[in-house]
Amino acid sequence: TKTALSFSDHTENLQHPSQSQAVQVGQHIFVSGQIPADKNGNLVEGSIADKTKASCEGMKAILEEAGSSISKVIKVNYFHSA
Repeated sequence: TKTALSFSDHTENLQHPSQSQAVQVGQHIFVSGQIPADKNGNLVEGSIADKTKASCEGMKAILEEAGSSISKVIKVNYFHSA
C-alpha cells in the first residue's frame, strides 16, 4: 500500500502544498526533495553549510512526524545548484 504523507506544520507556507512531502510504501518512507527553508517557509540565506543544514532539518522533521527518524535513513541523493 502506498500512502502520501503531508504535514500541516511544514506545508502551510509552501508554494505547492498539494505535493507529498513523503510517500510511505510498507515500512519504507521516501522523503521528497527539501529546499533550504525554515519552519515558516522562508528560504535560508548564508553558506552552503547553512542551506544544507536547513534542508536536513526539514527532512528530519518529516521523518519524525511519519514515526521514523534520521538514524534509519539508508540513502540520500543530494543535488546542488548555484
